[in-house]
This record gives sequence, C-alpha cells and structure tokens, in this order.
Amino acid sequence: MDSYSKLDGELLFYLADATWRSEAMKVLGQTDETADLAERPEAQGEPATLLRIAYEARQRALVRWKVEKDKV
Repeated sequence: MDSYSKLDGELLFYLADATWRSEAMKVLGQTDETADLAERPEAQGEPATLLRIAYEARQRALVRWKVEKDKV
C-alpha cells in the first residue's frame, strides 16, 4: 500500500466526520464544536434522514481508514 492510499482513507474520514458533525450540530441545536457527538445516540439520526446518511458515511470511512492503517 502506498502512502497516497493511506492518506486517501484518512482524508475521506476527516471529510465525512466534518460533514456529519456539521449536520448533527444543526439538527441537535448544538453550538459547542468540542462536544462528543459520537457518544450521543440521537446524533446518529433517524432512518432516511440526511443526518443518518452522513453518520453511516462517516462509519464506513472510519472502517476504511482503520483497515488502511492496519496494512501499514
């Protein structure tokens, strides 16, 4: 695995995480950017909502990043 592939997974996670956090903060009325939203079940969103789609994309990106890190 080349370093670009590893960077791609990391970048994909950071982008997915930022997208999800932005949507979660908006939906939940959260203003504290340092809040640990990942620990809040309601931050996963209801099925078929933009928040749930963003959350699931973040989870897939996290798995990909972890797999790529383990290959190094």
